[in-house]
Amino acid sequence: MAVPEGYIKLGGVEGGSFATVYKVRHIELDYVRAIRELKDHIFADNEEELKKNDIYKRFLRETETLLKLGNGSHPHIESINTFGTYLDPNCPSEHIAYWERNYIQGDNLDEYLKKNEHFVLVEEVVMMAEQISSALAYCHEDAYRFLMNPNDKEDKLPDGCVVGSIVEDLEKRRMLIDKYKVIHNDIHLKNILRRIDGNYLLIDFGMAVEGKEAPTLSRCHGGAEISRAPELWDSDSRVKPTTQTDVYSFGVVLYALLAGRSPFTNKDELMYAHRHSDPPPIEPIRKKFFEERFPGQTYKRDYPQWLEDAIMKCLKKDPAQRFRNGKELYEFIKGHCQDANNAKYEMEIGELASENKLLRLQVKDLRDTNAALNRQLNSTQNMLNQTQQTLRDTQDRLEKIRHQSNKSRIPLWILLVLFGLWGAAASLYSWNNRPTELNRQLEEKNQAIASANDEINELKSTITDLQNGAGQSVPNTGESAEITRLTHLIAERDQKISSLEDQLSMQKPSDNSAEITRLNNIIKQKDQKIQDFELRLSQQKSADNTAELKRLNNEVTGLNNSIKQKDQKIQNLESTIKDKDKEIKALNDVIAGKNPR
Repeated sequence: MAVPEGYIKLGGVEGGSFATVYKVRHIELDYVRAIRELKDHIFADNEEELKKNDIYKRFLRETETLLKLGNGSHPHIESINTFGTYLDPNCPSEHIAYWERNYIQGDNLDEYLKKNEHFVLVEEVVMMAEQISSALAYCHEDAYRFLMNPNDKEDKLPDGCVVGSIVEDLEKRRMLIDKYKVIHNDIHLKNILRRIDGNYLLIDFGMAVEGKEAPTLSRCHGGAEISRAPELWDSDSRVKPTTQTDVYSFGVVLYALLAGRSPFTNKDELMYAHRHSDPPPIEPIRKKFFEERFPGQTYKRDYPQWLEDAIMKCLKKDPAQRFRNGKELYEFIKGHCQDANNAKYEMEIGELASENKLLRLQVKDLRDTNAALNRQLNSTQNMLNQTQQTLRDTQDRLEKIRHQSNKSRIPLWILLVLFGLWGAAASLYSWNNRPTELNRQLEEKNQAIASANDEINELKSTITDLQNGAGQSVPNTGESAEITRLTHLIAERDQKISSLEDQLSMQKPSDNSAEITRLNNIIKQKDQKIQDFELRLSQQKSADNTAELKRLNNEVTGLNNSIKQKDQKIQNLESTIKDKDKEIKALNDVIAGKNPR
């Protein structure tokens, strides 16, 4: 298949009634576009013959229409970038007319309906209805604003009025609308594209009729039969395409997209059906396709009554009972969409207001939490300060203990009171009083010796008395025995005294000193143990204070981080609330008609 010079064909050939579309790349500039070329070739040996050819004239007319419509840059009408003709390489006298347009990814509605198994969501139907009716409104009425010719005396604009402005003079506006209106004249499922982004585009103006021009007979009775208006089936050449024939054809498209098929499908009876039969009710057909696509599910009516009313009004047999043109149809659809949108917006506003109420409560809770955290932080900070002071005091005391341990023993009673060593004090007191006990024992032994000496002296006195008596008279046997016994007793007592004196002489000077020395050593050991214990206790207390200080520092850091996080969350929530407030205001403006959406 040949392509215009300067392009490489990339594929994607699609055929319509009058033209073929395929994807190309420009060789020099390396951009991708689509080429739409007429199926009917133009036979001409020279340029003069080419210009006289009816096919070429039709091609130029459509080109002019598309270029003029492009003045308004309507988003739902196809536009062309350039146009021309090229020679068929197999037949030098055959010219092929083509347009270059943007390559559009998507499906025509016939393909889209089949892909969805003849059941399309009502939201899609409403969107298509609004977008394509706006395209028809532009073609039927609003296009004059961009097609006027400032050099045409009839089109002369009032002072201060520029191309694109609405002409305020009602009579002149009607004249301009009638002069520049464009009737598509071939609206059907394959001439509406659904782009990959979900938007819709009206294409193929090959059968279009512009303004007051007298259309050819083929144009009067052309267009797809599946959606041809009843009056265009008449062979009377006086019947011409009108804005209301476009409305009827668009009604067929709307019906097909909502129901799942066109209202009349029997090709042998299309003329009769379009002219005399009422379209079948939509709901049973839509129900059938729904339950075929979703087996086991029960269909419930899902489309608004106004949409069915609009479709049935478009399909009226009498043109006078239809919408006057695409503008009137668009205003009807837009009004109901706006009402539906307003109801949706009001629901959104209610939801947003409820969300904001909850968010404000969350903000309040977070602020209350932060206040509590701040109080806790202050309390922890106070504890931290106290612990730091205690640590400093403990370190000072520890230093004093170390200093004193190098110089002298700390008074026992102070240490005992501080650390509760009452048991140790009692034991130490016992050891300190041991010399007094020994002295008491020595005193008792001295007293025993004195007592023994007294007894010896008495015994000696007794013996002396006996001996003196014996000198005066002869002693008897009993007295002699008594003297002997007493002598022995005295000897025993002397022996005992000698023993006690030996013990006393050995024990008194040496034992007391050794015992006192031993006790002093024990006292020093106890003192050292007490000092060591006090040192360890101070060190432990210092370590405990350091650990507590670290814990409190960590707690303060954690509280500060928590407060910062909650402050950030509060800021985020307040920002969200502001955004939702703006959205609520925007929705209220849409409802009030201040801003479109």
